[in-house]
Amino acid sequence: MKRLNFLTFWTTTMPRRSLAVCYLAATILLCVAATSRSEDAGLAQELTAKGAKLTETKGVITGFDLPNPTTWSDNDFKKIGQLSQLQRLSFGIGLTNHQLSLLIHLPDVSTFTTNGSQLDDDGVRQFAHFKNLTVLTFFHPSRNFTGAGLADLADLAKLEGLSVGGSSVFGNEGMKAIGKLSHLRNFRIWHCKIDSQGLAYLKDLPDLRSIMVSYDPPAPLDDHALAILASIKSLESVTLMESRLSLAALSQLRQLPALTHLTLNGIDIRESDVEKLKAELPRAQIKWVMPTPSDMKRITATFDRK
Repeated sequence: MKRLNFLTFWTTTMPRRSLAVCYLAATILLCVAATSRSEDAGLAQELTAKGAKLTETKGVITGFDLPNPTTWSDNDFKKIGQLSQLQRLSFGIGLTNHQLSLLIHLPDVSTFTTNGSQLDDDGVRQFAHFKNLTVLTFFHPSRNFTGAGLADLADLAKLEGLSVGGSSVFGNEGMKAIGKLSHLRNFRIWHCKIDSQGLAYLKDLPDLRSIMVSYDPPAPLDDHALAILASIKSLESVTLMESRLSLAALSQLRQLPALTHLTLNGIDIRESDVEKLKAELPRAQIKWVMPTPSDMKRITATFDRK
């Protein structure tokens, strides 16, 4: 018996009336899709003219980058919200709580990046509406952002990556909130006001795989932090930045059974100690970047005054 493919079988056995209905439905869907693409194209032209940068994937606008949202009106933000298939959003200096509230209905947003936003802790809680959010980044957040609002994102099952950098107020309170994000796998923090006590809040994260950390004075990343990192057994990748660390402290990382990558970026340590560390951590790929003169000036000022 000659084998029929599914489409042939389906179209030859289905009643003519049902087949006609299906063709009509398919035609309507194609028309709707074409209309949607046409509308998106018109919006894209309008938003690009106002300074936005858009990314298209297979004819659909999936990425939106706005370096300066301060001059955009509520109506402008509502137009962003009409791009219903956006997956990646990025905003430069000035994004406010209210502007964010005009976007929270977007269903597919997975990556959200801010740089110099005016979001405060209440505003940050709005990210809980983005159920598909996977990666969230705060560069140079406002002075009203302590990080406490991040605790409200604990139910976002897909949130795996978080970065916070360049804040004079983000400290241990924010780290305590991050300790509640049980799905977190990748975390980066630098130039913030945390210390080893804040870092300890990460010990309760069950699946943290990667961490990048750098403290700011007066509590620099020091040997005490290494004992805490060594207790987070799920870690596979560790990046330490802009500090002075001893071989004895770094050797504690051999307690991490899954460690495969260790990056020492701008770490003041003797080259001979780096070679010894490589021998002590044979399963890990170790990369050491010597401190620059500006790094050394900062490190010396921090550690030599203690």
